[in-house]
Amino acid sequence: SIVISSGDISLLSQQIDITIDDRYASLTYSYRFSNGNAHNASALRYSLSIQPNTFVSYFVAELNGKIFRGQTKEKQEAQSEYNSAVDLGLNAVLLSQDHDA
Repeated sequence: SIVISSGDISLLSQQIDITIDDRYASLTYSYRFSNGNAHNASALRYSLSIQPNTFVSYFVAELNGKIFRGQTKEKQEAQSEYNSAVDLGLNAVLLSQDHDA
């Protein structure tokens, strides 16, 4: 699910590509958003339910032409860095993986 905390963000397009090689399936989710408020950062939370035996292997986000590549960090450290960036009005992306099944 996609949760938008500001009315300024709208989903422009979405695409899912699937590649199957032997017994492995790779899914690529691509989304384009528009932020109608160019002066203020808005928050966007993307949540994807995955099965216990699956994982996220790669994450990239492009914000205002700048590429953000995912880095694996401890959850508390990542959350703290994300909160600090948001508090400063910077662009920030946080991806969290939980298995609830």
